[in-house]
Amino acid sequence: MSPLTLQEPGSAESPPNAIGPDQGVIEEARRRQRRRRTSGAVGAMLVAALISAVVWALADGGSRPLVQRATQHIPTADPAAVLAEEPYMGVSCPIPNSVACDRVGLGIELRTRAATATATIDGRPFRLDNRAWSDAPVGGKHKRLAGFLHPAGLKNGPLKITTDSRGYHRLVTATVHLIVDYGAGRTIQTTTTVGLHEGWG
Repeated sequence: MSPLTLQEPGSAESPPNAIGPDQGVIEEARRRQRRRRTSGAVGAMLVAALISAVVWALADGGSRPLVQRATQHIPTADPAAVLAEEPYMGVSCPIPNSVACDRVGLGIELRTRAATATATIDGRPFRLDNRAWSDAPVGGKHKRLAGFLHPAGLKNGPLKITTDSRGYHRLVTATVHLIVDYGAGRTIQTTTTVGLHEGWG
């Protein structure tokens, strides 16, 4: 006859796999923690992807990819079809032969009158809307347009000017991207290389 095991009333052991109220609360907490970890990982991946996209956009030639994306819907034309002559770009400082003001002027002459034009040098856009250096509009449109870029990077930038052994400035060239708005929804873009002259005006 097997010996009897005494057991206090109310102390019956639960089956090994039984889940009591406390165990259910713990499992629910663990599930919430797992969901938070998963959501955090997904969010981190999205942030990393966004940062990578921004870095890529700013790489490879400064901000040129950003300019290309912003203008990809605008028709492109050959410079000779847009410009009547080569653009003029010169250092625009009050003191002759000085680059201390870090300012350049750019003037263009168009084959067809346009309402406005914007130039971009090294990813920095500026409007060619200076009234003193643009011609008087006819019907709200111009043949000659001019504007100024400041700072231009004459000392530590893409238009940096150096001097030779005699103290003369070595002039540089720049790639200039133009967007010309003829009005009535017609806009053209073109790109050309422009030499920088020592003087403006």
